[in-house]
Amino acid sequence: MSNSAPPKDAVSVIDQEFIVDQPSPVAVDLPKAIVHLRPGSASDRLRVNVAVSGCPAADAEAVLDRLGVSTQQVKDTVRVSTDPDETAADWWRWLRTHDVTVHVELGLPSRIQADLRVPSGEVDIADLAGEVDLNLMGGSCRLSNLTGTLRVRAESSAVTIEDFSGEELEARVAVGTLTLNDIEADTIRLRSVAAPVTLSDATGATTVTANSTEVHLQALEGPCTVHSQGGPLQFDGAPSAETELTVVGSTLDVHLPADHAAQLTMNGESLSLDDQFAFEGERTEHTIEGTLNDGGPSLLARAVGGSGTCRVRARD
Repeated sequence: MSNSAPPKDAVSVIDQEFIVDQPSPVAVDLPKAIVHLRPGSASDRLRVNVAVSGCPAADAEAVLDRLGVSTQQVKDTVRVSTDPDETAADWWRWLRTHDVTVHVELGLPSRIQADLRVPSGEVDIADLAGEVDLNLMGGSCRLSNLTGTLRVRAESSAVTIEDFSGEELEARVAVGTLTLNDIEADTIRLRSVAAPVTLSDATGATTVTANSTEVHLQALEGPCTVHSQGGPLQFDGAPSAETELTVVGSTLDVHLPADHAAQLTMNGESLSLDDQFAFEGERTEHTIEGTLNDGGPSLLARAVGGSGTCRVRARD
């Protein structure tokens, strides 16, 4: 992801300030833009700066006019959007054949209600609280140091979320990548199709559903349910609550501290339980069930379909 701050040769065309309440409603609907959200200098002001790079300075205003870019406050919501005069096909054809970039800088009160739609663009949001709803196709986003509620829907995009805390985090990505670190939320819901998932240092009730991709989970606290179809799953940590891990048609690897206590159930075509664990229970060809180190939270590790392999190993 490129630096979201406008380059030095970007020409500022729109620079406006709006009086707003908190939380401050803002909506951005702007294809191929680079959108940057940060706290502003005043609790009752929202500042919008729209700049253009990749064209002569004298043409910058005409580019925004050609794209139909406008800023306005409708009731309480500040909107940055396009309103092209032509058919969508003609408008997109012009946009794709001109090497110009629109940069949107938003300086906001600390609490926001943001609705962002930025196809083929980039989004960078940091140091804000409130509710963020982001839709992205064919771009990238970095979201850091946010609190409140976060919902991300992305396609063919690289999504990175760091240092989030709040009530709800939901992310759905189809093709691309989904990377999360330092997360604390009442509920964490992740869904991926062909987008590798990495979640580390997370606290909360977590649900992960993945198809045709790999999933890597590390240092999770709280109940956890994971279902991965057609891709490997690796879990590394010491589950503190009920944990259910399922892969279909691939490999499940669970790495635990050697002294971790759990009520363990393993199912799969091929099973492997490290001898370093103090295990008591029953073993059959396709099932292992019993206690690790005198028992603890329930841990279900299951690999089904095809030649599914399930391994529970002691962590180095």
